Amino acid sequence: MDLKESQNIEFKQSWHDDHLKTVSAFANTSGGKLYVGIADNGNVCGVTNAKKLLEDLPNKIRNGTDVHAEVHIVLEKELEVIEIEIRKSAYPISYHGRFYIRNGSTTQEVKGNALQQLILTSNNLTWDEIPVANASWDDIDSGAIKSFVRKAIQNNRLPTDINEADHQQLFENLGLYKEGILTRAAMLLFARKPVKYCFLAICKIGRFRGNSNTDLITDDVIECPLFLMPDRIMEVLQSKYLQRTYSYEGLQRIETLEYPEIALREAILNAIIHRDYGGNTFFTIKVFDNSLELWNEGTLLSPLSIDKLKQQHTSRLRNKLIANVFYRSGQIESWGRGTLKMIENARNNGFSEPIIYYEHTPDSYLFSNHQR
Repeated sequence: MDLKESQNIEFKQSWHDDHLKTVSAFANTSGGKLYVGIADNGNVCGVTNAKKLLEDLPNKIRNGTDVHAEVHIVLEKELEVIEIEIRKSAYPISYHGRFYIRNGSTTQEVKGNALQQLILTSNNLTWDEIPVANASWDDIDSGAIKSFVRKAIQNNRLPTDINEADHQQLFENLGLYKEGILTRAAMLLFARKPVKYCFLAICKIGRFRGNSNTDLITDDVIECPLFLMPDRIMEVLQSKYLQRTYSYEGLQRIETLEYPEIALREAILNAIIHRDYGGNTFFTIKVFDNSLELWNEGTLLSPLSIDKLKQQHTSRLRNKLIANVFYRSGQIESWGRGTLKMIENARNNGFSEPIIYYEHTPDSYLFSNHQR
């Protein structure tokens, strides 16, 4: 069997009812196959009670998880192996009242915000679509709306005759105003004080001496409508935290930021648009002597992985209303090319490739972009 354990494949040497956690995880993620009779290292050991398992497991799985799995006997090296095929479920699947998902080749229990996200996803909803009962039009920043409309018209993604003063009609067309209530996306994107509705809707920037977190020199907190945040962050970084070098081509002076600007902006946009606003930590940017790090909370959405982020991949949206507003303003595309643009821009400008890695703590990942 030319297989190895992955997000969609799991090996078990023998059957134990506790393996129903893995069944739940496959059903809650993207489906998968559980093989009984294969050790973790891939060695086929077979099972001695294949026929009984073939009879018992469908009912055991259905009673324990409400999953209707396909169970087969397959021969590997003349040994009988049980293959259990689980399809992705249309609703969250629990085992003994707990919920599980696949993260790489591991099965993990989900709680709190991650469980809320699982439930939303199963109903084809994203966090930013949820209405906010106490939201008020008085909190909306008309300047942020004007900035959005201007950019969207310039990029031919809104009609030129749009009435920017009719906030309700505009928000309805963008899906930001539903059944007479403003959504989370509306308040994060365009409220004067988004933290009133989500305390994590800020960015913290810090300059550290050397290359560690121990000696903070200066810091800033960026708090503004989310739609204006990428520009505000870039302004603060360029005016206070990053240096420029100068060279000449004939009489023309060429200015070069110490980090590739397009790659840096793409990383900032990625963090703002795709972060988990229901989590527990802020979006942070740390500037060291020899590196700049962007840290942002949010698990990679299935089937994305670090390797896939460095290849052509489909766009996966955690906050689809927020992403749509940035798309219509021309700041992003919808092709899943953000990380590729970061890598390409860094290489083309003589910088080392940005390091993208996922921290194996709940709901977190980090971008690190090193100098030349």
